[in-house]
Amino acid sequence: MSSSRVKPGDVLGDKYRVEKVLGAGGMGIVVAAKHLDLNQRVALKFMLREAMADSAHAERFLREAKAAVQLKSIHTARVLDVGKLQNGEPFMVMEYLEGHDLDAEMQQRGPLPPHVAVEYVLQASEALAEAHGLGMVHRDVKLKNLFLTKTVDGRPLVKVLDFGLAKQIGGGNGDVSLTATNSVFGSPQYMSPEQMRSAKDVDYRSDIWSLGVCLYELLTGRVPFDASGVAEICAMVLKDPVPRPSQHVFGLPLDLEAVIMRCLEKDLNRRYQSIAEVAFALQGYASDEGSARRILTVMQQSAQKVDMPTLVTGEPQMEGTGKTLNAWDSGSPQVRRTTSLSKGQLLLVAGLMVSIVFGATGLGLLVLVKRRPTTGSAPTATAVVEPPAEPPPPETALPPPVEAPPPPEPTAAAEPPVEPPPVEPPVEPPPKPPSAVAAPPVVRPPPARPPAPAPPPAPATSTKKVPKTPEGSNYM
Repeated sequence: MSSSRVKPGDVLGDKYRVEKVLGAGGMGIVVAAKHLDLNQRVALKFMLREAMADSAHAERFLREAKAAVQLKSIHTARVLDVGKLQNGEPFMVMEYLEGHDLDAEMQQRGPLPPHVAVEYVLQASEALAEAHGLGMVHRDVKLKNLFLTKTVDGRPLVKVLDFGLAKQIGGGNGDVSLTATNSVFGSPQYMSPEQMRSAKDVDYRSDIWSLGVCLYELLTGRVPFDASGVAEICAMVLKDPVPRPSQHVFGLPLDLEAVIMRCLEKDLNRRYQSIAEVAFALQGYASDEGSARRILTVMQQSAQKVDMPTLVTGEPQMEGTGKTLNAWDSGSPQVRRTTSLSKGQLLLVAGLMVSIVFGATGLGLLVLVKRRPTTGSAPTATAVVEPPAEPPPPETALPPPVEAPPPPEPTAAAEPPVEPPPVEPPVEPPPKPPSAVAAPPVVRPPPARPPAPAPPPAPATSTKKVPKTPEGSNYM
C-alpha cells in the first residue's frame, strides 16, 4: 500500500486504523488513526512516493524521528513510534492533538493582545530552548508550526511541530530530519537573512529571527516582509529595513516593540544571542513570572546531556524586564508574589502572643502567692499573704530576740530587758531628788526607742542617797 493511496478504514502496521486525512503537502501526508488494541488516537505522518525518489530522504525521515524522541518538553509534539508500510515507505507515529495552529487562531481573532501573544511565544520558546540545548536548530519556526491545544485543566498550550528542517549543530552530518511538508527551502516570510544566503550555516539565532516574526504577526496581523513571489520576499528581507510594528497597530508599548526589533536585527551580533535572552526581555509581559527562569534552566540542563557549550551562563539582565501590562488596556495584570501572612497565620500568631502574655502573668502571680515574706520583706507581700496581727502586749514583747535571729534594730530589742525600772518603782520611797521625777519616762515600755538622756537616770536610781552606805565609794 502506498502512502498516496491511504484512505479511511485502512490498517497500517497491523495495529493502526486510519480515520481521516488531516493534511497533505508537497512532501508528505498526515492522517488520524486509532490503535487497535489500546484504542488510542494518534497521528501518522508519511513521506510521499515522489519524495522517496531520493534515497537520502528516507534516511533523514528516520533520523528526524530519533531527534524528536529526545525532546521531552510538554511544548513539543511527542513521537511515539516509527514503522514501514508493506512497500517499505516509512511512517512516523505522533501524539494526536486537538485544536488548531496559531495562524488559524489569528485569522479567527485578529491581532492578539500583548499578554496573550507573549504567552504563546514564551511557550514555544521553552520547546526551542530544549532543542537548542541539544544542538538542534528548527529552521522552520512559523505560526503554522505552532499548534494551540489545551491542557487537562483547560489552559492554553502551545506545541512546536515539524522539526522537518532541523539541523544538528556539532553532529557532523548536516540535516537530521524530514523535509518540511510544503518545501525543502522553508517559509521565506519567516526565514532569517543568513538562512536565505546559506541554510546549512545557520545557528540558534536564525530561530530567534523567526520567533520575532511570529510575535510581530501575532500583534499586528501581518508579517514584516511580504510579496507575491519568493524572490521579491528574499530581496526585501536581505536589503530593506524592518518596518516598525507600531506602524500597523496603535498603542503598542515601546519596550515591547524594541524587543521585536532586536529579534529582527540583520546583524547577528546585535540580535539576541540565545532564546533565554528573548524570554527575559519578554518576562515583564508574561502572566507566569517564572517562565524566563524555567526556559534558561531547560536550555542549560539540555546542553549538559550532550556536552554542548553553555549558551547562557547566568540570568540575562534585559532592559524593561520590570515592565507591566499597564501600558496597554488590553493587557492583564502581571501576577506578583507577596510575602504577607494569610488570615489564618495572623490569627495563629496573635493567639500565641496572647497565651505567652497571660502565661507570664499567671506565673508571676503564682510565685508571688507562694513566696512567704521574711523579716524586712516588702509590706505589700505581707499584706497579701498574712494580714498584720495585733501588736503584742508589753509582756510578750520581750521574747522577739529569740524569734528573729537577725533583727533589723537590735538595740531597740535589747534595751527593754536591761532596764530595771519595771522592778524598782514599787521600792522607791519618797520622791526627793528631781531625778526621780524623770524616772517615769524611762519606765514606759511602749516607746521602742527611748531618748538619748534616758539611760543616765537609771544609775541615778542606783545611787540614791536613801541608805548612804559605802557603795558610793565604788564609783570613786
